[in-house]
Amino acid sequence: MPDNSKRLYEAMFLVDSADASADWDGVVSTIGELMDRARAEVISTRKWDDRRLCFEIDGRRRGTYVLSYFNAEPDALSGLERDVKLNDRILRVLILRGDHLNEDRMNAATPLMKMEEARSSAAEDTETAVAVSDSVGDSSEKESTISDVEVRED
Repeated sequence: MPDNSKRLYEAMFLVDSADASADWDGVVSTIGELMDRARAEVISTRKWDDRRLCFEIDGRRRGTYVLSYFNAEPDALSGLERDVKLNDRILRVLILRGDHLNEDRMNAATPLMKMEEARSSAAEDTETAVAVSDSVGDSSEKESTISDVEVRED
């Protein structure tokens, strides 16, 4: 008798970048509907990254990867994969068992999150550098003004 208890899975969906940027909520909704049809309990779904594809898929050169963690019965996966193939929004999907995953791993920062973090950090560093250079520039301007005044008095 087969074991039909739910197991943890991770899925990487590939969608067209133009579609994802134009209608992100629609993409997430489509993935949610597919998960509902498979009777899956979604733990999380988030954007993983947007990248140039190695080869064209249905005429598309860029793709947005969507990472999802969910619990489902093993028998439901074949139906999920079939529904993905029939769906026009999703270009590809890869589903793996997630027995090796723990809570920290599932909540780890995605490449997109790391890149945004680095950008905000760089922006803060730039703002700090500009503020420091402005304060240094202000003091040097004051010094040159004072020396100009002193020169004129002599």
